[in-house]
Amino acid sequence: MHPVLRSCALCLLIVSADASAQPVESRLDLRARWGPELAARLVSSSDLDTRRRGLARAASLASPEALAVLIEATAPTGAARTDPRAMLEAVRALSHFVREPSARLALSLLASASVPSQPRTSPATPRDLEEVDLAAARTELARRTATMVLARSREPRALETLLALARSTGPGRLAAQQALIAFPPRHPSTLAFPLANQAMLRIATATGDLRLVDAVRAAARSDDPDVVVSAFAALASFGDTASVPLIKEALAHREPRLRVAAAEALVSLAPQDHIDAVASLIGDEATASSGVALAEKAFGESIVKALTARVAASDHQREAAVAALGHQPSPRAVQALEVFLQDPWLQGDTAHALARSPNPNAMKALERLATSSRRLAVRAYVLRRTAYRERSPLLHGLVDALAEASDANDRAVGLAAQIVFGERRVTRALSDPDPRVRRSVALAALAFPDNLPLLRQRLAVETDATTRVVLALGLIDGDSDVPTGWLRERTETGGADASLALMALARRCESADTVTSFLRSRNAYVRVHAAFGLGQSAARDAAGALAGAYAYEAEPTVRRALIASLASRTGDDVHAPVRLEALTLARDLDPDPAVRHLASRALAGLSPAPLFAPSVTDITWLRLAKVDGKPPSSAFLGALVQADGLVIPIAFDDDGYALVPATPSGSARLLLTPRPVDYSSQ
Repeated sequence: MHPVLRSCALCLLIVSADASAQPVESRLDLRARWGPELAARLVSSSDLDTRRRGLARAASLASPEALAVLIEATAPTGAARTDPRAMLEAVRALSHFVREPSARLALSLLASASVPSQPRTSPATPRDLEEVDLAAARTELARRTATMVLARSREPRALETLLALARSTGPGRLAAQQALIAFPPRHPSTLAFPLANQAMLRIATATGDLRLVDAVRAAARSDDPDVVVSAFAALASFGDTASVPLIKEALAHREPRLRVAAAEALVSLAPQDHIDAVASLIGDEATASSGVALAEKAFGESIVKALTARVAASDHQREAAVAALGHQPSPRAVQALEVFLQDPWLQGDTAHALARSPNPNAMKALERLATSSRRLAVRAYVLRRTAYRERSPLLHGLVDALAEASDANDRAVGLAAQIVFGERRVTRALSDPDPRVRRSVALAALAFPDNLPLLRQRLAVETDATTRVVLALGLIDGDSDVPTGWLRERTETGGADASLALMALARRCESADTVTSFLRSRNAYVRVHAAFGLGQSAARDAAGALAGAYAYEAEPTVRRALIASLASRTGDDVHAPVRLEALTLARDLDPDPAVRHLASRALAGLSPAPLFAPSVTDITWLRLAKVDGKPPSSAFLGALVQADGLVIPIAFDDDGYALVPATPSGSARLLLTPRPVDYSSQ
């Protein structure tokens, strides 16, 4: 016999002899050891982590016995109802059995489940309240995931369950509606007729199926204003111009909501008919805010006249009306804005509106502004030239003059403009003797990524503490030349630069263990930047840590950061099972469409977009003023939360302005007094 075969035979004999020596009751088969029986024992444990492992084990077993374990766990007194994380695990496990009626019933019950009660001290402490909020957020995530499972399955019975849940008044109603909008029914007959409520109309709109137009028109004749409002929005989405006469009838309705909804629909369907309707909304106190908002995409002389009157007559709508005038192409809009430049409180908003105005006469207005307010005119010129590539010899000469001025405030504006235009070297400007100038230059350096290493180099010699905070912008794309001790110190201070310092620390880590506490922080901004940094690190276990953090993350912004970071790891761990599993879970079941998109691209093998390198950029115009309209009396720092989740430090100049170049398009948030971050784990 061959030596290798002889050795294998000997091994088999040893194993058989050892097994026969054991008592009969201890010789359990593999299914008993590793199958549903073990999963059931784990699920029945008193330890929460063990229960979750049991639910995950049941998910891996495609058997009726495993499904029975899951059904029992999702009962009102089951293990999945005691902890939102267990509930989420149960939902994901049941996704493998969605074709089974019992699984669909369990998912619908979980989708409408209440928040598990949390043990609290008496009286409740702030930590108790945070735990309640976190439990509610995770329960909502479990609800939305359960409805996503049902909607994505396309099973007719699953859709029936979802539609019933969407019409209900229970806690799963909104989750069901959102899931049906994400994965709308493929056939109109699936929807119940008539479309007699807002939920059904929103779902009908999501289908994009023109066969539903007649049903939507019928809903537009309802006596329920809420239904009519949703029907008008649906008709506009379908592009149904034949419904214009029906919609116009509502412009004279006494109900403000109906007049607003009608005007909004007409803006989309009949541009020639909407002008007077929007002007009428602006002139009515009950609908003024909606009318002013619509004026950003509706253009006409009557709208300009109504906006001008609104600025003169209203306190709470003045700034919004000025901004809307900036969207109007009419020369009369520019004339009106020039008048408002004389108002000290509105001057900054008006200059911003002129900079954004599509009318070519706006540049002439800015040139005339330069005679009375040189710095403000240059700020607006920077914005206008960036947006429209429009150049003014007069204002360009003023930029050069301010850059060489002896006054530090003038110099700060002029040098920053030259840097944004790419006409001045950052290194030289950063050596200006006045820290106010250096701060302005550091912020302007964001216009070009090549400037960021220069900001990091300046950190080593910068003597002004406030300026060092702004120079931390250089940490966006790297952390060379910056000592680890300084990064740790800035992270612990919790200032405006703490998030970038934390990201740099995480980027340097060699093991994910060093940032685990950050990924578990109660502060969402901390979790976002820990994820960004870890995703760029050389840590071999980074993919596992990111996937583990994603598993129970309730905040959509943080989930986006985690999945974006996982997608960016295209090195040695590109095929790591833990990475692929997390991306697949995100692609298939995450309620957030942005997360699903990121995961889909990664799994399709498409190159991930570079972090913090948006394809569309803009300049963010910020103005800070006290109650009396005057700027702060001293240097003021803040933090801007960008649309991509990055938190960057900013400094307002002595006039109260901050222009932040190269910011990604989308919603942003300004933190005027950044609070110290909390690194304690949950």
